Amino acid sequence: MMVNVYRFKGDSFLQSLFSTKKLRLCLFRMLGRPIKIKAFLILPLIYFIHIHEVATVAVAAIAAEDTDDELGAGATAVLVKERKITLSAVLEQGLRENPDEKLRQYRKLILDIDTAQNHDGFWYPQLDFVVHGEEQRLGTLFSGKGRQGGVGATIPQGYAGLAVRDYTLFNWGKDYLLYQVKQAQVERRQQTLFEQRLNLKHQLIAWYFELIKIKNYEQIARDYVRRSTFIYRLSREKIAARKIGQQEYYQCRNQYLLAQQEYNQSRIDAKNKDKEFAFIIGDAPDTLYIPQEYLLFKRLRINTEDALRIYQEHNPAIKDRLLYLENAQRKFEFTLKQNMPLPKITVNLGTYLHTFGSSGTDTRYSTLRIDNDHKLSAAPGGDRIEIRAGIDLVWNIFGEKGLFNTRERMHAYYDKVITKIEYDNVKGEIENNIRKKIQEILELEEQVKIVGPLADTAKKQYDNTLDNFLSSKASFIEIKDALLNYKAQEELTLRVKYNHLMAKLELIGFLGVEEFPGENFEGLARKVGDEE
Repeated sequence: MMVNVYRFKGDSFLQSLFSTKKLRLCLFRMLGRPIKIKAFLILPLIYFIHIHEVATVAVAAIAAEDTDDELGAGATAVLVKERKITLSAVLEQGLRENPDEKLRQYRKLILDIDTAQNHDGFWYPQLDFVVHGEEQRLGTLFSGKGRQGGVGATIPQGYAGLAVRDYTLFNWGKDYLLYQVKQAQVERRQQTLFEQRLNLKHQLIAWYFELIKIKNYEQIARDYVRRSTFIYRLSREKIAARKIGQQEYYQCRNQYLLAQQEYNQSRIDAKNKDKEFAFIIGDAPDTLYIPQEYLLFKRLRINTEDALRIYQEHNPAIKDRLLYLENAQRKFEFTLKQNMPLPKITVNLGTYLHTFGSSGTDTRYSTLRIDNDHKLSAAPGGDRIEIRAGIDLVWNIFGEKGLFNTRERMHAYYDKVITKIEYDNVKGEIENNIRKKIQEILELEEQVKIVGPLADTAKKQYDNTLDNFLSSKASFIEIKDALLNYKAQEELTLRVKYNHLMAKLELIGFLGVEEFPGENFEGLARKVGDEE
């Protein structure tokens, strides 16, 4: 029968003493004759082994003594890749190998192209190299009885050259307003990519310490099994000596089985978390992680006033709403100027063109325009570069836009008002969230002051109750209550410290910065073995 065997620290001699049968065999070898040991004589020795935590844990030992008492939770050994990790290694690999981060690198390249296109399209005239050739007849595949002429010239004709589109010198800032709208949108999208990278870093920190928490839960469950196993084995010795009844014995056995079940579930949770973590940082899916650090508790240093000052400059949601508000103002100004009879001042820089055809070739400079259908049209000025001004205005008297485009102007105005209200609402909501999150952090810090003494008290209560249980002065209900309380306080200590970290990460997300002033999240990872 396959059984689960739990890791332990211990000495092989003490392990052998853990079994009553093995102890009798050991004494027989030392004394040279058989000896019968009463069950109650072995209890102090077992308790000594338990206190020093060097005993063999649980199921395999019980199976060796009595297979009827074993839980049949078999498992075959699976070869897995173990990896020791630290927070710095997780951050380095995660920011490099995370799938979303790889996509952001290419999105940044696209935004760089958009920035260059928007900039050059506004500040520089558009210079095109143009080549156009008319259809040319290369030959005839079939000719009918008619004498109609062929389609297309036999001599190539067309043009090639450099053409400059009409360039706007001044139009009362209308083009510049549209340029600012596009430029602000692209710049904000670039900032968003950086903010998403910061968010990924904070998520990696949260995932790493969550992995540590799950691993610690597994260790607590393992210790819970060990203590429950000790109580169960103790009840076996007591019932053999007829010091307890069958009811208490089965209560101890049931407690042991429940502990075994909880430990198996904690192992499953740890394995699932390993797989999730492997996907996040780009490792092999069967990697088993062994964190080399623990979470160091540090109190929050930033106050509410500083937090409210920082978030206004860095919070992503505030930046988004501020962008919408500024662009709404620009569009409103554009609508107003578009509805006024303001002249547009332009210059035609002309076209340097080489034409060819049956009548010969010609290379010259002029203010020709090349239409979309490749036709050439002469503009006033011939070969002279002239600055021109013109007015192009349409007022809607009755129809879609209303009298003198009033509806269009009011639409732009209401858009501006709406974005201002949304900006104020988001700002107020974030300020409220910051205040609540800081209050939550402070409350968790007060809880940390309490859970430490609670855990120490729970341990002392368990040890004291166990002493009484050994001497039959405490009932099973009392030792069970002490055992569950001990486990619950250990889990509570982990949970409160982890929740404190998560609240700080949420707060830093509201502020929109990488670290708190004067602090470093990587400093929360302390090497296992170092004193806190």
